[in-house]
This record gives sequence, C-alpha cells and structure tokens, in this order.
Amino acid sequence: MRICRFDDDRLGVVRDGAVHDVTPVLKRLPQRRWPVPLGDDLIAHLDQLRPHIEAAAVTAPALSLEDVVLKSPVANPGKIIGAPVNYHAHRDEAAADDGLNFG
Repeated sequence: MRICRFDDDRLGVVRDGAVHDVTPVLKRLPQRRWPVPLGDDLIAHLDQLRPHIEAAAVTAPALSLEDVVLKSPVANPGKIIGAPVNYHAHRDEAAADDGLNFG
C-alpha cells in the first residue's frame, strides 16, 4: 500500500495511477492535547489505522495523479536532516576551504 498526502492535507492511497481519497479515516486518530508530541500522528498510529485505510481505499473516490498536488509524506517530521554540500556552489566553496571536512 502506498500512502500519500495531497492537496490540502488530504490522505490518499496511490494505486493504478490514481489517488484514492481516504481522508475520513483520519477521524480515528486520537485527539491531540498540549504539549503536542513530536512526530507524525499518522505514522505513529499506522498499525491501528492500516486496516481502515485499506478498507476505505476500496470504495474511495479516485483522482488522477495529474490532478492532485502531492505533499511531503510525513506531515510533522521529528527532525529534518540536510547537508549543505548537496548544493554545488556550497560544495565547491567547502572544498576550497582546508578548514572544512565534509567527506
């Protein structure tokens, strides 16, 4: 099963070139309280939600992949990892500086 987030934070299952909108399943998530826990609630509760997502996908409305805007699959990541050497200009700048090591 390939799960996606799309458009205005809708939940979908991608299959056969279409996104099947299973957003109503999100009502099964526990209500959040302060302090809001780190991480993504969907991912944290995926084991419990998976059977409901699979069942809903069978009859869910299908939208063409071309007609939706896919979003980041994790709505609230616990951390974001980035490496500035992914950018050519910065990599060249870092390579020219003997004080930096980015092996």
